[in-house]
Amino acid sequence: MCEEVPILIFKRWKKLENDFYKPKLGTFDLSKVPDIYYSIRYDILHSKKMVEANKDLCLELFDCSQRLAAFVIPAEYGLDDQERSCTGLAVRKNSSY
Repeated sequence: MCEEVPILIFKRWKKLENDFYKPKLGTFDLSKVPDIYYSIRYDILHSKKMVEANKDLCLELFDCSQRLAAFVIPAEYGLDDQERSCTGLAVRKNSSY
């Protein structure tokens, strides 16, 4: 399996950083937490050289993003059964199924 080119890893993470934190507003976009979590998981599995070179940082990012994702991901489609049902129905209505 080939590893991702380092410049592509950098660009992917730079975009995530820019999308996640807005310095002018001083705010974070929590909808990006799953993207961060899935990206660090992907890199741990597929970009072993990059991870080994930055092992402590990668493990800390994985741990933090995993903890945040545990709260954010389940709420992506609603906070209760009714909200999740409405979201599911809206997705189904707009899909080609």
